[in-house]
Amino acid sequence: MSVEGSNEFTFYYVEKDSVNYTVKYLEYGTNKQLKDPKVVSTKEAIVTENFVYINGYMPDAYSKTEVVTADDSTEIVFYYTKDAEHAPVRVVHMTQNA
Repeated sequence: MSVEGSNEFTFYYVEKDSVNYTVKYLEYGTNKQLKDPKVVSTKEAIVTENFVYINGYMPDAYSKTEVVTADDSTEIVFYYTKDAEHAPVRVVHMTQNA
């Protein structure tokens, strides 16, 4: 965009049978790979991935959601910090009317 320009944008939509995205598991601060990356093929536009357990480390999030791009460049990155004292825990609270 510019002050002098027309500020027009063209979006090109591409129909694909599926697209790929990559999930990475890296050590925070060093970007050291802690687990092999996972490549997933999907037909969904939005995907959610949960962390994987890595002994001696805590993830930065339980899950992450991303919009998948058509060029297979989408990456979901979990960053892990060394922590031998705590364990990742997820609490799910559900209420049911009786």
